[in-house]
Amino acid sequence: MTIKFRQYFCVALALLSLSFVVSAQNLVTIAAVQGEKAHSPLENQQVLVHGIVTARNRNGIFIQTPDADVDKNPATSEGVFVYIGQNGSFDGSIGDMVEVSATVQEFKPRAESYGFTTTELGKATIKVISSKNALPAPILLTMGDLNPQKLDIMERYEGMRVKVDTLVVVGPTGGRTNDKTGIATSDGVFFGTLPGVARPIREPGVDYFVHRGNVLAQTVPYFDTNPEMLRVDSDAQIGSKPIDVTAGAVVKNLIGVIDYSFRHYTLLIDAATPPTVEGNKTFVKVSPAGEREMTIAAFNIENFFDDEKNSSNVANELVLSKETFQRRLNKASLAIRNVLSMPDLIGVVEVENLKALNKLAAKINADAVADGKPDPKYEAYLEEGNDMRGIDSGFLVKSTKVKMIETKQLGKDAKLDFEGGSGDSSLFDRPPFLIRVQVIDAKSQAPLAVTAIVNHFKSYLGIESEKD
Repeated sequence: MTIKFRQYFCVALALLSLSFVVSAQNLVTIAAVQGEKAHSPLENQQVLVHGIVTARNRNGIFIQTPDADVDKNPATSEGVFVYIGQNGSFDGSIGDMVEVSATVQEFKPRAESYGFTTTELGKATIKVISSKNALPAPILLTMGDLNPQKLDIMERYEGMRVKVDTLVVVGPTGGRTNDKTGIATSDGVFFGTLPGVARPIREPGVDYFVHRGNVLAQTVPYFDTNPEMLRVDSDAQIGSKPIDVTAGAVVKNLIGVIDYSFRHYTLLIDAATPPTVEGNKTFVKVSPAGEREMTIAAFNIENFFDDEKNSSNVANELVLSKETFQRRLNKASLAIRNVLSMPDLIGVVEVENLKALNKLAAKINADAVADGKPDPKYEAYLEEGNDMRGIDSGFLVKSTKVKMIETKQLGKDAKLDFEGGSGDSSLFDRPPFLIRVQVIDAKSQAPLAVTAIVNHFKSYLGIESEKD
């Protein structure tokens, strides 16, 4: 019995030892998960990692290795995103040290065909080990980190805390407007560069990722996506609020984690340490016309629908409430009077119909008189086009300054005919609209004649589009 007991004991000890070895092999560092390249060397493997929770968004948490335990390899990130999703749960807090058992995966949104992937931990089970730990110190980003010569240089900071002392905004905060209510909502996203960097432009060529993803010929030029520009999402972290900034503003003391979204490395600002903003811009007023000068402007009023049900055949016609339409009239009037300085000729696009444009002309005229200025006596000209939503192009003409001679819509019945196409689609959704006017000038025996064309061409998604 003694011998058998020892045999069983040895077998049990061996199994215990084997179990310990397996667990030890699965316990890996975050740096080992991230590796030195874009794709994890442990992709699709089950791992066990430890890290401090540094940030949280609606889909999961970011964890990072404590400063004392980093691997000293600048090419490997010490942070990673842990995907929780709608069905998962995490009851911990920022500053918790957690143990995560998960599968390493490379994520790319289903709607995104191009761009880098994000290394993350999925199918995760999270256990809190300790709380109220000091967060890893953020890495200060420099010119070398936003290098236009290397698109993936920020990969080494993916999931990590970083800091930007000063960022110059080159792309203002975006958002969306509810056409029905007229209420605009910020999305909290803006773009910036470090001080001293020239404001980037959209260079000619195909997006680099599209070029690479389609294996296009090297003779096809590509656009590098401006990696010197940092994308900032100010309200992605839970508890944070959107920051609304204009181009030219300066944002200081940005601290957060690096994510990858919409083909850009993105800084998700910490909710606990919002940055400061300086130098937000307002509008720059256009100089009014001087003596014997004429001014011409173009204005996209964007979905300028009125508050009436029209007799057109437009499906799902948008009809605004009276309050919303009056607010839109007021805003457009303010823009034309106080920003554009009441140009003599205004080419407008995205107006529902001539009735709506006439209402705008009347509003501008009445507001100018109420403000103690001469009545500009704007008159509206517009013809219906082919747009399925019913938006059209037209002109507002200041009849006290110019005399209308002729208007003409161009190419309304022209068809888009190409190889493989049906040949029955309109060339123009919003046909070009031409106007000829003559300047009213008592000091000239030969008044100046002006011809203008307002264009709002067929919608195309861009050079990378697979649909247009």
